[in-house]
Amino acid sequence: MNFREIDKSVKRMHDDIACQHSLFVELLPESLGTYSVSYYLLYKMIDAIEDSNLRVAVKIDLLERISQSLIWGLEHAKSVLSDHIGVPEHCRKLYRNSDAIFDLFFSLPKPVRRKIEDTGEIKANGLLDYLLKDENSSVRDDRRFLKDFMDLDSYCFYSAGCVGELNTQLFADAKSFSLQTKTKVMDYGIELGNYVQLVNVIRDHVVDKNDNKRDCFPISIAELDEIDQLHEMIGFARGKEEKIGKFVNALRDDDVKVYCSTLFEIARLHFDFYSQNPGILHAPLKLSVVALFASMPLKLKINYVYYKLRKLVV
Repeated sequence: MNFREIDKSVKRMHDDIACQHSLFVELLPESLGTYSVSYYLLYKMIDAIEDSNLRVAVKIDLLERISQSLIWGLEHAKSVLSDHIGVPEHCRKLYRNSDAIFDLFFSLPKPVRRKIEDTGEIKANGLLDYLLKDENSSVRDDRRFLKDFMDLDSYCFYSAGCVGELNTQLFADAKSFSLQTKTKVMDYGIELGNYVQLVNVIRDHVVDKNDNKRDCFPISIAELDEIDQLHEMIGFARGKEEKIGKFVNALRDDDVKVYCSTLFEIARLHFDFYSQNPGILHAPLKLSVVALFASMPLKLKINYVYYKLRKLVV
C-alpha cells in the first residue's frame, strides 16, 4: 500500500487531527509517508489516554496493557475510550474508527510493523512512568515533576524523541543515509524529536499550569525568575542544534532531507520567537503565519495553501 492508496476515511481522520503533521508528511517519499500516517494515528491513541480526564487508576491500567502489546492494549482501550466523556471528541473518533487504523497498520511490511510496535510500547511505558511522577508531584505547590534537564530530556524522549528514533531507523532502512555516516548519526534523530517536543513544552506551559495543574519546567530552575527560566529552557534546546545539523547533513535522500530540515527550521523559528516574547509564559502566543510561510519549502507552501482552502470549503 502506498500513500495514495490509504483508505479515505483514515486519511481524512489523519488530516483532521494531525494538522501540521498532515502537511509535513507529504514531503516524504510515499512509503515513508504511509508508515508515518500509520504510527501517528496509533501513537495519538496512546496520547489520548494521557490527555484524558480518566481516573489515574484507569490510565495506569491502559498504559500498562499497551506497554506489553501495542495493538492488544489499544484494542482493550477502545472499549473504554470510544464513548467516554472524559476523552476529547476527536480522540474518541479515533477509537471508534480504530479498525481502519489497525487495517492500515497490518498492511505494512512486517519489519516496519515490529519497529512501530516496539516504539509504541516504549512510549506507553515511559508515559506511564511520568504519569506516576506527575501524581507524586501533587505534594509540591508548583506541581513540577521533572527533577532537572536530564529528566526533562527523558520525558521528551517518551513523548517525541522515541518517534525521532523510529524515523531514523525507517530512514536508514530506506537507505536515506550513506553507510559511512549511518552509525554516527543514528542517535541524533532522537535529538530532533526532543528538540521539537521542547517547542511544545514551552508553548503549552501556561495551559499545563492553569488547566492541567502541572508544570513541565524542571524543579532545578524553579528558584530563577520566570524569564531566566524561559532562557534556560531555550538554551537547553539550542544545545541540541549542532547534532541535529549533523543529522540533517548526513541524509542523502532529498525528500527526507527537506522533511527533517523543515522540521528543524520551523522549531528553531519558534525558539527565536519565544526568546523575544516572554509573554508566552502567561498567555498562548503564536508565531506569525507570514514567518512560518516564509520558512517553508515550495512543496509545503503549496500543501499549506491547499489545506487552508480545503478548511474554508469544509
